[in-house]
Amino acid sequence: TTFHRPNVNLIHDPLGVEKITEKGVVSNGSEYSVDLIIFATGFETGAAIMDCGYPIYGVGGLELKEKWKDGPRTLRSMNTSGFPNLFLQNSPQGTFTVNFVQKLVEESKHAAFMISEMNRKGLARFDVTAEAEDEHCEKVFQKSGRGARFLKKCTPGYYNREGQLSTEKTLSAVYMAPLQFFSLLEQIREDGTCFEGFVVQ
Repeated sequence: TTFHRPNVNLIHDPLGVEKITEKGVVSNGSEYSVDLIIFATGFETGAAIMDCGYPIYGVGGLELKEKWKDGPRTLRSMNTSGFPNLFLQNSPQGTFTVNFVQKLVEESKHAAFMISEMNRKGLARFDVTAEAEDEHCEKVFQKSGRGARFLKKCTPGYYNREGQLSTEKTLSAVYMAPLQFFSLLEQIREDGTCFEGFVVQ
C-alpha cells in the first residue's frame, strides 16, 4: 500500500505543519521536500451546515436558517417542527461518528422506514410537534458541554471549531454516543413508537 512505499513518509504531528518553505514543509522541526502541496479545505459540522447556499422553507414561508438563528431545534436530529416531510442528515442534536458513512447509513435506514410506513398506511404528511421538539432540545441542552474542556485543548480541527469551541451549554450539541443513538433508532422502529412526537396525516 501507499504508506509502505520507500518514497513515502507518514508524518504525525499533533500541531500540524509549522511552516512552508521553498522546498516543502516543516513539521516536528524537520523539513520535508515535496513536489506538490494539497491544501484540504475542511468542512462544517453542526448548525453551520445550514448555511448551505440555498434556503429551506417550511410552513408559512419560515426559513430554516431563521428558525435556527438562536440554535438548532430538532427531534432526534433528523426532523424539525414546521418543516413537514423533511429529513435532515448530519445535523446537530443526534450523534457524531468517526465513520461518517455509518451515520448516514443509519439515518437513511430510519428515514426509509418512516417513509415506507407512511406509504403502507396511506399517509402523506408528518411533522414534529413543538412539544416533542422542546423536550428533545432540553435534553440536548442539559447534556451539552460534556468533554468540551478536553476538546478545546486538542489540536485545532473541525471537531473543536478550530480551537474556538465554547464550553457553555448549547443547543448545537450531540444527544448521545453513536451506537447508543443507532440502537435508539432501531428500538423505536421495532416497538412502533418512531412516530411518537409527530402529527401524522
